[in-house]
Amino acid sequence: MIGLFSTDKNSSRPIALLLAGLICASMAVAGVGGAAAATTETATATETSTSDTLADKTVAVDNQTQQVYLEVTNTSGQSVDYTVYGVSDGITTQVDSGQVSAADGETTEKTFAVDSSEYDSYRILVEEDGTDSDSESAESIEIGEIVQQESGGGGIFGGGGDGLLTPVNILIAALLGAAAFLLGLFDPIKRRISG
Repeated sequence: MIGLFSTDKNSSRPIALLLAGLICASMAVAGVGGAAAATTETATATETSTSDTLADKTVAVDNQTQQVYLEVTNTSGQSVDYTVYGVSDGITTQVDSGQVSAADGETTEKTFAVDSSEYDSYRILVEEDGTDSDSESAESIEIGEIVQQESGGGGIFGGGGDGLLTPVNILIAALLGAAAFLLGLFDPIKRRISG
């Protein structure tokens, strides 16, 4: 018999190799994920204005947001004032305030913990001290969020669905094994075992 269902030992070898390769590839692709945790910063440069306000930005947060941050580069004069507000349903509550400065050629970053169950966004306001006679400024001010991205599990058994031996991978391997058996790819092995 010629074709896919041939019992000739040489004709079934390429199909067996192809199926074995597909099994290995599907298991390898699923196992690549592994356990990983990455921190991503989302930054937005804010524009400075001519009034006392140097930056004013609201950052939306969710359960993946760990922190919001304020990054100031090259402040002139004295320190600039910052105020952090938590915003929930349009109601603004002050959660932190202080001063920040950065020497010439340096950047200073302040981070603030996020309570996403309490607030749906945070507003960070940076101002110069309007009560004194000098004028504070900054070369750049960035306000953003730090987000935790996780994919759990990993390893061989995938305690979370990301390992090598996940239920989906086992099902794929079983289906490919059954297809190989029905195609007669195991006939040479059966003949050798039976004598």
